[in-house]
Amino acid sequence: MSPDGSHIVCYHPEKLHPYEFTKPIDRNDPSMAQNDSIFNMQVQTDYNNRYYKKKLTKKDFRLETEKLAKMFNEHYATFRLTPRKDKIKNCSQFPTPPPDRAGI
Repeated sequence: MSPDGSHIVCYHPEKLHPYEFTKPIDRNDPSMAQNDSIFNMQVQTDYNNRYYKKKLTKKDFRLETEKLAKMFNEHYATFRLTPRKDKIKNCSQFPTPPPDRAGI
Protein backbone atom coordinates (compact mmCIF):
# COMPACT_ATOMS: atom_id res chain seq x y z
CA MET A 1 0.00 0.00 0.00
CA SER A 2 1.27 3.47 -0.80
CA PRO A 3 1.96 5.89 2.06
CA ASP A 4 -1.11 7.99 1.27
CA GLY A 5 -3.32 4.89 0.89
CA SER A 6 -4.38 5.64 -2.68
CA HIS A 7 -2.73 2.59 -4.32
CA ILE A 8 -2.62 -1.07 -3.43
CA VAL A 9 -0.10 -3.29 -5.20
CA CYS A 10 -0.77 -7.03 -5.38
CA TYR A 11 1.56 -9.73 -6.67
CA HIS A 12 0.00 -12.87 -8.12
CA PRO A 13 2.72 -15.33 -9.15
CA GLU A 14 1.92 -17.64 -12.01
CA LYS A 15 0.93 -21.12 -10.90
CA LEU A 16 3.28 -23.84 -12.06
CA HIS A 17 1.98 -26.28 -14.64
CA PRO A 18 3.33 -29.79 -13.93
CA TYR A 19 5.30 -31.42 -16.71
CA GLU A 20 3.24 -34.62 -16.35
CA PHE A 21 0.17 -32.83 -17.75
CA THR A 22 1.86 -31.64 -20.94
CA LYS A 23 1.64 -33.40 -24.30
CA PRO A 24 4.11 -33.33 -27.18
CA ILE A 25 3.12 -31.37 -30.27
CA ASP A 26 2.36 -33.57 -33.26
CA ARG A 27 4.28 -31.89 -36.08
CA ASN A 28 2.68 -34.13 -38.74
CA ASP A 29 -0.84 -32.94 -37.90
CA PRO A 30 -2.45 -31.42 -41.04
CA SER A 31 -3.92 -28.58 -38.98
CA MET A 32 -0.35 -27.46 -38.21
CA ALA A 33 0.42 -27.02 -41.91
CA GLN A 34 1.31 -23.54 -43.10
CA ASN A 35 -1.79 -21.74 -44.31
CA ASP A 36 -2.77 -18.15 -44.91
CA SER A 37 -4.57 -17.49 -41.66
CA ILE A 38 -3.86 -14.14 -40.02
CA PHE A 39 -2.63 -15.74 -36.82
CA ASN A 40 -0.05 -17.92 -38.59
CA MET A 41 1.14 -14.95 -40.64
CA GLN A 42 1.55 -12.88 -37.46
CA VAL A 43 3.47 -15.66 -35.71
CA GLN A 44 5.74 -16.04 -38.74
CA THR A 45 6.46 -12.31 -38.98
CA ASP A 46 7.11 -12.09 -35.23
CA TYR A 47 9.55 -15.00 -35.49
CA ASN A 48 11.33 -13.46 -38.46
CA ASN A 49 11.53 -10.06 -36.78
CA ARG A 50 12.97 -11.60 -33.65
CA TYR A 51 15.63 -13.82 -35.17
CA TYR A 52 16.32 -12.34 -38.60
CA LYS A 53 15.97 -8.65 -37.86
CA LYS A 54 18.05 -6.30 -39.97
CA LYS A 55 20.22 -3.65 -38.39
CA LEU A 56 18.40 -0.40 -37.69
CA THR A 57 19.37 2.45 -39.97
CA LYS A 58 19.50 6.01 -38.70
CA LYS A 59 16.05 6.69 -40.16
CA ASP A 60 14.58 3.57 -38.53
CA PHE A 61 16.13 4.49 -35.22
CA ARG A 62 14.78 8.05 -35.45
CA LEU A 63 11.28 6.72 -36.10
CA GLU A 64 11.67 4.30 -33.20
CA THR A 65 12.70 7.08 -30.81
CA GLU A 66 9.76 9.22 -31.92
CA LYS A 67 7.41 6.30 -31.30
CA LEU A 68 8.85 5.72 -27.83
CA ALA A 69 8.66 9.44 -27.04
CA LYS A 70 4.96 9.51 -27.92
CA MET A 71 4.31 6.29 -26.02
CA PHE A 72 5.92 7.44 -22.77
CA ASN A 73 5.22 11.18 -23.21
CA GLU A 74 8.92 12.03 -22.93
CA HIS A 75 11.32 14.08 -25.02
CA TYR A 76 12.82 12.08 -27.88
CA ALA A 77 16.37 12.81 -26.66
CA THR A 78 15.66 10.53 -23.70
CA PHE A 79 15.79 7.50 -26.01
CA ARG A 80 18.83 8.51 -28.09
CA LEU A 81 21.74 6.15 -28.31
CA THR A 82 24.72 7.51 -26.46
CA PRO A 83 28.28 6.54 -27.38
CA ARG A 84 29.92 3.94 -25.24
CA LYS A 85 32.32 5.38 -22.69
CA ASP A 86 35.19 3.14 -23.75
CA LYS A 87 34.88 4.34 -27.37
CA ILE A 88 35.14 8.03 -26.50
CA LYS A 89 38.65 9.41 -26.63
CA ASN A 90 39.38 11.60 -23.66
CA CYS A 91 40.95 14.67 -25.26
CA SER A 92 41.31 17.47 -22.78
CA GLN A 93 41.67 21.08 -23.85
CA PHE A 94 44.83 21.53 -21.79
CA PRO A 95 46.86 18.33 -21.91
CA THR A 96 49.32 17.64 -19.14
CA PRO A 97 52.87 18.56 -20.16
CA PRO A 98 55.46 15.79 -20.30
CA PRO A 99 57.54 15.44 -17.13
CA ASP A 100 60.97 17.08 -16.99
CA ARG A 101 63.79 14.73 -17.80
CA ALA A 102 66.26 14.27 -15.00
CA GLY A 103 69.32 13.95 -17.25
CA ILE A 104 69.29 17.40 -18.83
